[in-house]
Amino acid sequence: MIVSQFGGRGIKDINKNIDIRKLNLSALTRLETVTINRITNGETESFVINIKNHNTYGFFSPDFIAYIQSVGFTIDEYDRYNIDLSEWKKTLPVINMPDVEFSFLHLSNEYKHMFKFGTKEVETVESISMKAAELLNSKLDIPFPLINTTAYGFTAKDPNNGDYSLGRNTESPAIVKLGAKLENGSLGGSLAWEKVLRTIFNGITYDGRNAVDHPLDVLLKPNETIKDKYGGFVTENDIHIKEYMIDD
Repeated sequence: MIVSQFGGRGIKDINKNIDIRKLNLSALTRLETVTINRITNGETESFVINIKNHNTYGFFSPDFIAYIQSVGFTIDEYDRYNIDLSEWKKTLPVINMPDVEFSFLHLSNEYKHMFKFGTKEVETVESISMKAAELLNSKLDIPFPLINTTAYGFTAKDPNNGDYSLGRNTESPAIVKLGAKLENGSLGGSLAWEKVLRTIFNGITYDGRNAVDHPLDVLLKPNETIKDKYGGFVTENDIHIKEYMIDD
């Protein structure tokens, strides 16, 4: 099999020491065409197979990626990847194709469901980032750093002790659900969420310890929110002037 540099852009990263389970396989290859060379009695016959369907590209299946990892590949004089298929099990799939027709709403719900309910099943930011990337990039083409940043937003430094701040500078930050992240933060974010009554009747709401700031805090208490940085809308001198005018 012959694959162009464009189509096999991630093949060069495959080696025997890498764990392919940690790779985003749907983004590892971007197949428009592949060429199959069949050699019979010393004569080579080439078959060009078109993979691309409209704006949809194919990608190598997990079984075939594992096969490449096992047998390796070579680079020909045209800078193309050459993969020997003599040991390949022909009953296994070689190429996967994402669905041509899909619902953005369905994909959005799957992604939302992953972060609301599935985070308790993972242990690291990297693992949930890979799962999210595999889901999104089966239909779209989203840069991994953006997905990883989103996953990082669900980290907490020490939730067992009520610290739900981002797990920065922490070797093993905890992954928490969206509800826990918002309910244990400041009121700007938690009251803007869908579980308003649960926030109102939650005793932690009135505690305030370790409450992580939220951009919407300025809507609840604007003067206090910006006071440290900008000095607030009303200064103590303004208050004294107003009291003086009332006394007069």
